[in-house]
Amino acid sequence: MTAACLARRRIFYVPVRKSQVVGHAPNRMLPASQSLFHRQAARILAGIFCLLALLPLSGHVSQSYAEQGTPAGQPVTGRFYEATGHTLAPEFLAFYDDNGGVPQFGYPITEARMENGYLVQWTERQRLEFHPENAGTEYEVLLGLLGRELTRGLDGPRFSSETIGEAQRTSSTLPGGRSTSTPTPAADVSHFFTETGHLVSADFLSYWQEHGGVRIFGYPISNSYQDGDLQVQWFERARMELHPENSPATRVLLGLLAYESLKERINYPYEVQVANNPAPDTNMEIGLAQGGESDDPGFFDNIRADGQALGPGLVRLDNVFNHYDIVHRAPDNSITYDWTELDRVLSALKAMDKEALICLSYMPETLSVSGTSRVQAPANYEEWAALVTATVQHVNIERGMGVRYWEVWNEPDQWGFWQAPFPEYLKLYDVTAEAVLKADPTAKVGGPATSYFSTDHIGEFLEHERYNVLMGVPAHVDFISWHSYGYTPDQVAANIRRMRQILEDFPMFNPHIFITEFNVLQGGAGDTSAGKKTDTVDGAIAFLSSIESMQRERLDRAFLFELKDGPGPTSYWGRWGILTYDDKPKPLYYALQAYQNRPSGMLPVRITSGLTDGSLGIMAYGNPSRATIFLWYRGPAGARVKVGLPSTFDNTNFDLTLFDATHNNPAKTGDPSLATWQHLNARDLVLDLQPNSLVLIRSGR
Repeated sequence: MTAACLARRRIFYVPVRKSQVVGHAPNRMLPASQSLFHRQAARILAGIFCLLALLPLSGHVSQSYAEQGTPAGQPVTGRFYEATGHTLAPEFLAFYDDNGGVPQFGYPITEARMENGYLVQWTERQRLEFHPENAGTEYEVLLGLLGRELTRGLDGPRFSSETIGEAQRTSSTLPGGRSTSTPTPAADVSHFFTETGHLVSADFLSYWQEHGGVRIFGYPISNSYQDGDLQVQWFERARMELHPENSPATRVLLGLLAYESLKERINYPYEVQVANNPAPDTNMEIGLAQGGESDDPGFFDNIRADGQALGPGLVRLDNVFNHYDIVHRAPDNSITYDWTELDRVLSALKAMDKEALICLSYMPETLSVSGTSRVQAPANYEEWAALVTATVQHVNIERGMGVRYWEVWNEPDQWGFWQAPFPEYLKLYDVTAEAVLKADPTAKVGGPATSYFSTDHIGEFLEHERYNVLMGVPAHVDFISWHSYGYTPDQVAANIRRMRQILEDFPMFNPHIFITEFNVLQGGAGDTSAGKKTDTVDGAIAFLSSIESMQRERLDRAFLFELKDGPGPTSYWGRWGILTYDDKPKPLYYALQAYQNRPSGMLPVRITSGLTDGSLGIMAYGNPSRATIFLWYRGPAGARVKVGLPSTFDNTNFDLTLFDATHNNPAKTGDPSLATWQHLNARDLVLDLQPNSLVLIRSGR
């Protein structure tokens, strides 16, 4: 069953007005606000058929009814429906009228056309097929098996044959002695259909009997099951839905299967297979970074609970020296340090079970060459070294915070962050590393934290450190770092591979490889943040697709920028944070949370059918008792994706959370709460997704 098919559909009915149907006004009930509904449906169908005109219809050869034509001079007659703007062909009129008309089949949503050699016309709920070889019989018009078609390939518990006691079975016989499942009507009797092995409850059975039985609906092909607040059951040609809030006459409604079937035709079909041989996870860890959003030492106070829910991890802090008012110069030119504000920030991280990675930046203005700049080299390197040593001494020795990683400066390749030649940065690096290790010999020091993967700057950095080794000067390269904004997954992977190639020329070093900031690129050439992507599902997809490539290339650590937005004009204003300034989670937050809480054991996955251009991505972890699957789609049109799992998962039930334009989109709705989309068995994971969709598929949480 498709995700779209399983979703709840609420259609409320009011009496039809004669003006709404030309030439036909059955005394039945029709959808409330139907004019708006059908205008919207007509627009949807217009789009569908524009795409159908460009895409093959799965082998169908189609021509319009007019093209097949009636003999010259003989008018084509039928019945025009203003609600959808289509004419029901004369071949279908008698069948349509005799079997319930609009309430049963819905309005026509196409003109009659030839498909696979037969005249076909689509209504909202059915596909009418004209079979001239059956002329004069009750089978001259047949109905499409849309229920079968839309649930093809699904065999989970909802579709498995039921085992039922003999006392629950009833039987009857059609003329001619043929066994049938057309029981004697009874308002409170269910019936077991031996033909397909499914029990139909009294409400659905009464509707089935009164509106056409096997000929109109076919046999049941699923069990009756609860979908949200609706009871649902599939038949070969229909989906019945029980709406308990409606009057008895309209308590059972039929799903709009024709719309769903036509939509399926234009969806890109994908099949992905998850293997059952879990591999050890890579050692890659995901942390967070926080930049210059605020110098308020209480900046993290309102997000402690949401931060803690992400689990333990690292948070990279920069702007340490210029944000937290640490350095003070007295009139006698002596320097004192005040750790009050920095301590508050570190305590907030500790309350979230987080450990800091401290980026030693920027320059206290009083220490700079000009005495007024935060991005210049120090006027006196001894003062800078003393500050660094005092910082590490206070954090790790006096407070016992155990900060392991100390990064030297932030983006020294950018003039806006380091207004000195790069060789001056290399001098700063050496002095800083010595000062860190003087206070804590177990600390890890790294850089150069460039704004992008720059082979020139990284190569120059490593050459400088190699020269130190050759000259007998201590070199400290515990990790290599750079930033990654706006790169495609393939580019991210290529940069990591290139970094490993470069390190082959420097065997004296064995550093870890860190990307200490990554996200979409905001502003400037190549901006990938259009439409405030970090606030929407696009940001979550960008995160996961980057993570997949980093994991594949065995990166050691990556830091998502950033933990929290700064203050802005609205809650969602397109900043990088996973949380808004007023502590509202974005889709990016939930994607990271699911990744951090994933079970161990990475399951190999591959796309066995469909495009392999990166439009579809998937990662899977765990085992039948606890599993997490990340599935995202970025293609140009809708996609139908079937996820195949090993047979060991057959009894596993999953909760599905969907993020797209209409689901869990707080930037649009203002509602940051997380709503579950569906509950599906492992054998029923067939999903209809719109472009830019992410599904978190989890069990055993």
